[in-house]
Amino acid sequence: MPEASKNIYGQIGLADDIAKIDPAGLKWGELTAGTKIGETAGVFPRIDKNKVMNEIKEQSADSGQQSAESVQGAVETGSDLSAPSAVAGGLTTDTEDQFITIDDFIKVELRVGEIKVAERVPNADKLLRFEVDLGEDAPRQILAGLAEWYEPEKLIGRKVVVVANLKPRKMRGLESQGMICAASLTEDDTPAIATFLEDVKVGARLK
Repeated sequence: MPEASKNIYGQIGLADDIAKIDPAGLKWGELTAGTKIGETAGVFPRIDKNKVMNEIKEQSADSGQQSAESVQGAVETGSDLSAPSAVAGGLTTDTEDQFITIDDFIKVELRVGEIKVAERVPNADKLLRFEVDLGEDAPRQILAGLAEWYEPEKLIGRKVVVVANLKPRKMRGLESQGMICAASLTEDDTPAIATFLEDVKVGARLK
């Protein structure tokens, strides 16, 4: 950037040593009338795409070679390969901690439910109260923060995905006996209720 500023300075016809100029002392309109513009040229060089891509490939190849040499060196010296280290794809050996096992997944009971009642919760701008049929003796009461995005009457009859074995909790004095699943990319994104294209039976379990 300093070199670019110097080039721009010269192109507008000024020959002073820009490094000795105090920016705080500059004022608008000080360019002398009649100053001739100098020879113009691109201040920032155009990127040679092929050259850059070749350099990236070379660096990637060197990185791969270094990784291979590191593994070979660890084998020869008896080092512990189980310690966290860079491997293909940018993952580390401790990435496994981010995964759950099938036994963990089985603990979550996802079932198909049909919304029978949907209404706004008084004095709660975000909450909707649902009564959802899961094929049990009586519908479940479930509360969900969807009032900003859905008109409750339009949800009646829709089949949704429900976390059926979630511990009940109270909100606004009402007990929520499960959770309706919805998808969103971020907290501020508009949620979309998880539903089905096919006709599925109420109470069916997702596997």
